[in-house]
Amino acid sequence: MIPFNISRLHTEVGIVQLNGHWVPNSDYEQKSALHINRLSQLSTDGWVELDINHNGNIKFIQQLQPFVVQHLVAQQQC
Repeated sequence: MIPFNISRLHTEVGIVQLNGHWVPNSDYEQKSALHINRLSQLSTDGWVELDINHNGNIKFIQQLQPFVVQHLVAQQQC
Protein backbone atom coordinates (compact mmCIF):
# COMPACT_ATOMS: atom_id res chain seq x y z
CA MET A 1 0.00 0.00 0.00
CA ILE A 2 1.18 3.51 -0.83
CA PRO A 3 0.67 6.22 1.80
CA PHE A 4 -0.88 9.50 0.68
CA ASN A 5 -1.55 12.91 2.20
CA ILE A 6 -3.76 15.40 0.36
CA SER A 7 -3.71 18.83 1.99
CA ARG A 8 -6.58 20.27 -0.08
CA LEU A 9 -8.76 18.65 -2.73
CA HIS A 10 -11.62 20.48 -4.46
CA THR A 11 -14.38 18.06 -5.50
CA GLU A 12 -18.03 18.20 -6.54
CA VAL A 13 -18.99 17.07 -3.03
CA GLY A 14 -16.84 19.54 -1.11
CA ILE A 15 -13.31 20.64 -0.26
CA VAL A 16 -11.45 18.06 1.80
CA GLN A 17 -8.09 17.13 3.23
CA LEU A 18 -7.27 13.52 3.95
CA ASN A 19 -4.60 10.92 4.39
CA GLY A 20 -4.44 7.17 4.20
CA HIS A 21 -3.15 4.38 1.97
CA TRP A 22 -4.05 3.12 -1.47
CA VAL A 23 -3.23 0.34 -3.90
CA PRO A 24 -3.26 1.56 -7.50
CA ASN A 25 -4.68 -0.58 -10.27
CA SER A 26 -4.76 -0.19 -14.03
CA ASP A 27 -8.57 0.00 -13.90
CA TYR A 28 -8.34 2.65 -11.19
CA GLU A 29 -11.95 3.83 -11.19
CA GLN A 30 -13.26 0.40 -10.24
CA LYS A 31 -10.51 -1.60 -8.58
CA SER A 32 -8.14 0.64 -6.63
CA ALA A 33 -8.14 -0.10 -2.92
CA LEU A 34 -8.41 3.11 -0.89
CA HIS A 35 -8.17 3.28 2.90
CA ILE A 36 -8.72 6.68 4.52
CA ASN A 37 -7.21 7.21 7.98
CA ARG A 38 -8.20 10.84 8.51
CA LEU A 39 -10.69 13.10 6.73
CA SER A 40 -11.56 16.77 7.20
CA GLN A 41 -14.00 18.94 5.29
CA LEU A 42 -13.73 22.69 4.84
CA SER A 43 -16.71 24.50 6.35
CA THR A 44 -17.43 28.20 6.82
CA ASP A 45 -15.63 27.99 10.20
CA GLY A 46 -12.54 26.18 8.89
CA TRP A 47 -11.54 22.53 8.76
CA VAL A 48 -13.86 20.08 10.51
CA GLU A 49 -12.56 16.57 11.16
CA LEU A 50 -15.09 13.89 10.24
CA ASP A 51 -15.62 10.57 12.02
CA ILE A 52 -14.79 8.14 9.20
CA ASN A 53 -16.82 5.38 10.90
CA HIS A 54 -20.10 7.33 11.12
CA ASN A 55 -22.77 6.02 8.70
CA GLY A 56 -23.38 9.43 7.10
CA ASN A 57 -19.67 9.94 6.56
CA ILE A 58 -19.24 6.47 5.07
CA LYS A 59 -21.69 7.49 2.35
CA PHE A 60 -19.77 10.74 1.89
CA ILE A 61 -16.50 8.80 1.56
CA GLN A 62 -18.08 6.58 -1.10
CA GLN A 63 -19.03 9.70 -3.07
CA LEU A 64 -15.57 11.16 -2.55
CA GLN A 65 -13.58 8.05 -3.51
CA PRO A 66 -13.57 8.51 -7.33
CA PHE A 67 -12.23 12.08 -6.94
CA VAL A 68 -9.50 10.95 -4.55
CA VAL A 69 -8.41 8.07 -6.78
CA GLN A 70 -8.40 10.32 -9.85
CA HIS A 71 -6.19 12.80 -7.98
CA LEU A 72 -3.80 10.09 -6.77
CA VAL A 73 -3.46 8.59 -10.25
CA ALA A 74 -2.76 12.03 -11.71
CA GLN A 75 -0.09 12.66 -9.05
CA GLN A 76 1.50 9.28 -9.72
CA GLN A 77 1.81 10.09 -13.43
CA CYS A 78 3.70 13.36 -12.78
